[in-house]
Amino acid sequence: MRESSSNTNSRGAAVTAVKVLSDVVNNVVVLTEGRRLPALVVQGDRLHEWLRLAQAGDTESIELLAYEMQLSVAELDRVSELEGFPIHD
Repeated sequence: MRESSSNTNSRGAAVTAVKVLSDVVNNVVVLTEGRRLPALVVQGDRLHEWLRLAQAGDTESIELLAYEMQLSVAELDRVSELEGFPIHD
């Protein structure tokens, strides 16, 4: 688990403290300062690929999108539970 904290970035924008709970490739789970529940970080290239799959609309693309999202949600749920932040009742 890594922590990062700073007041502003190089452009002067406010930066919030972030605790990395899991750094699995394409499934990074973080907890940001002031938030009650962890979040999943989705890299821009992965997000664009998910959009492409959704827009393709064919069964194979939709099934792949659902599978990839299921893996991401499973990692978020696993880490959240492990860290004491259950997302589901």
